[in-house]
Amino acid sequence: MKVMDGSQGLDKKTQAIQRISKNFFFLLIARIIDAGSQLLTISLVSRYLGAARYGDYGYIISFAFLSISFTYLGLERIAIREISKDKTKSGQYLGTCIIVRWAYAVIGWLPMMGVILFLNLPSDIIWGICITNLALNFMGESYIYFALFKAHEKMGYETLAAGVFQLLNIGAILSVKYFNMGFMPLFISLLIANFVRNVLCLIIAWRKFSPPSFRINFYLLKFFVKESYTLGLFILIGQAFVYIDLFILKAFKNTYEVSMFYGPHNFFLLLNIIPASLMASIFPLLSRAASTDTAALTYGFEKSFRILALGALFLVVLFVIFADQFVTILFGKEFQGASRSFQIMAISLVFIIPFHAIEFTMVSINKQNFLFLCPLVGLLLRAILNFILIPKFGFIGASIAAASGYFFLFLTGFFLINGFVGTQPIHKLLLRPIIAAALIALCLYPCNKISMVVMLPLGLIMYTVSLLVTKSLSAGESQFLKVAVKKTGSILCHKISSNRNTMC
Repeated sequence: MKVMDGSQGLDKKTQAIQRISKNFFFLLIARIIDAGSQLLTISLVSRYLGAARYGDYGYIISFAFLSISFTYLGLERIAIREISKDKTKSGQYLGTCIIVRWAYAVIGWLPMMGVILFLNLPSDIIWGICITNLALNFMGESYIYFALFKAHEKMGYETLAAGVFQLLNIGAILSVKYFNMGFMPLFISLLIANFVRNVLCLIIAWRKFSPPSFRINFYLLKFFVKESYTLGLFILIGQAFVYIDLFILKAFKNTYEVSMFYGPHNFFLLLNIIPASLMASIFPLLSRAASTDTAALTYGFEKSFRILALGALFLVVLFVIFADQFVTILFGKEFQGASRSFQIMAISLVFIIPFHAIEFTMVSINKQNFLFLCPLVGLLLRAILNFILIPKFGFIGASIAAASGYFFLFLTGFFLINGFVGTQPIHKLLLRPIIAAALIALCLYPCNKISMVVMLPLGLIMYTVSLLVTKSLSAGESQFLKVAVKKTGSILCHKISSNRNTMC
């Protein structure tokens, strides 16, 4: 009987891992399309505008993102949860969330214009901010449609929308660059691409699910505002936390300094799509475990936390040692001065990536009310360090302040999750992986002039061996990785086979 129970438990665990792998695979495809296109955008725009003008571009994008950040207010996650409970009300929930979203957008527009007038910005910067703000609001509405797709477990539509949007956006940027259209068309192309994606999502919702119902329902309006408020506070403070360096750097230094910081900073922000996609696929399991099995919740958190940390440590070693090559490939030779900033920001990955496990677990146990403390503590300390370091050290000081801020974000989050979930001490979770990462760093550093294309697979093999030698991987983590790779491979083979059959 015990053997049978153990076998059933193993089967359940394997099935859970397979579900996670499948969901992660489909979500990751959409995010890879976005991230790859964003990286290409960074490279194209930075080379097109040059170091000085690219600083203005980064300032506009950051200002616009900050001005619309509070309008998200966690509506996507709340919409997923509610639509999943009652899919017959999909249209009603969808329409209500869109109404709330645009109401927030109108409210946010007024203080944004007030700040713009107060700062007395140049006219091209003002127009750029306004156009980008509208584009990002269309993007925010698209995310509500994505919630509908996820609730119905039809993530392929999100992948389709991502592909269409990025194809239009990259195509427009290439046209602007080829015909040398100037500065403002970059933001106009972003607006057009976001609008087209939004219309596509509306058509998909209308034909495949339920069209959004824009009939005013004050009960639902109040419900969604109330439910999303605490997550919104976390997002709002988080946006200020992420972008405060740029504004202080802009106030004290020139646009060249902003460019040297913005490039690496934006690149590492984009990498968050991978851990976010993984945790989004694990999130339903964590939520169920939170109400039924505390031990399973703790196990799920620790394993996801360690897997994210293992990946982060490898990336830190890779980016720090081969920073010069990465900067040249991503931004061009004109940005070689950003290599030191790139290395400093790379170190922060060891705090940023595992924090996703903390964030999703906090939401799963209904402790999202405490989440805002993490970016709040980081924001205060990051701001203080920026004012101290930027006047003397410029973008290097901003990079140090940013990395320190992410450390305090992580430290606060781990303190909170340890109080709620009761996880192991951090040294038991990470000591062996850190030793493994240090060993491969010692091996790779003398080879930092060799092409990273050659060293990347070699480094991955060395890291795997190092993890095995230091006994950093538990049996459960090894099983997760094996099943995840096997499941992903089977999905890919199935897709390739289907495509061949279709062609035949």
